[in-house]
Amino acid sequence: MIMSNNQLMRIHAGSLTVVEGGVTINTQAFLTEVSFPALVSVGGVVNIHDNTNLTAVSAGQLEVILGEVNIFGNRLLRIVKLPSLHRVGDALHIYNNNLLMQINANLLVHVEGLLSIHTNPFLSSAAFDSLMPLLGCVGAQQLDQTDGWSADFADRVDNAILALADGLEPCS
Repeated sequence: MIMSNNQLMRIHAGSLTVVEGGVTINTQAFLTEVSFPALVSVGGVVNIHDNTNLTAVSAGQLEVILGEVNIFGNRLLRIVKLPSLHRVGDALHIYNNNLLMQINANLLVHVEGLLSIHTNPFLSSAAFDSLMPLLGCVGAQQLDQTDGWSADFADRVDNAILALADGLEPCS
């Protein structure tokens, strides 16, 4: 857990490959970048929230997160790069990031729980090209609010969710 370190500006864990528990990074006033270039797996929850000046989160080799993922309340966050992520063992929530423009999770094929992306008013690119049907239910709750998305982008996301939903029960 990394929290309330008043002078921390950058996290770069270049050699870290496995975290058996969770990762929590929150309430960092000066943190601008989080980078885990060699990280392959996280055995628990990933929480990255309420970091005042955070602009980028990247984990280029990360393949598996066994717990829930929560990325929220990072008012300057612009990009989340998880290009090798294949599986999330629980829900994936990305919300209330005022300047978030891009999410890259092209290889994601499995989310155990809810996929919830909302209240990111500048989000214009969410790449989930390999996402297979989600376990559980599929419905409008998954992409709760698309405020600020272009109509074309929102339509493409809605169509992708509908395509994934074939054969699954709707959310109640």
